[in-house]
Amino acid sequence: MGMLGGLRRQIETMIAEFERICIDLGHQIGAEETRARIYDPTHFAYPTYAKAARERRAKVQRSADALRIELNRLKFKATEASSPQFAA
Repeated sequence: MGMLGGLRRQIETMIAEFERICIDLGHQIGAEETRARIYDPTHFAYPTYAKAARERRAKVQRSADALRIELNRLKFKATEASSPQFAA
């Protein structure tokens, strides 16, 4: 499990960091919307910073989702490698 275990830990750490970033961006978006008193992203005067932060959060979330897929693939690979193989 050596190399796969290390890679799994790295990916888990990155996912946790991306989740933290998403939460932080959510707080920033909320603060900016409250400051501007505009909560509808389609409103013509919606704050540019909030719009950019929403886009950034969506991209970070997609990256975290991709890492979760990779993590599941590695877990499957590790399970497959540790289970006994029977010849037919």
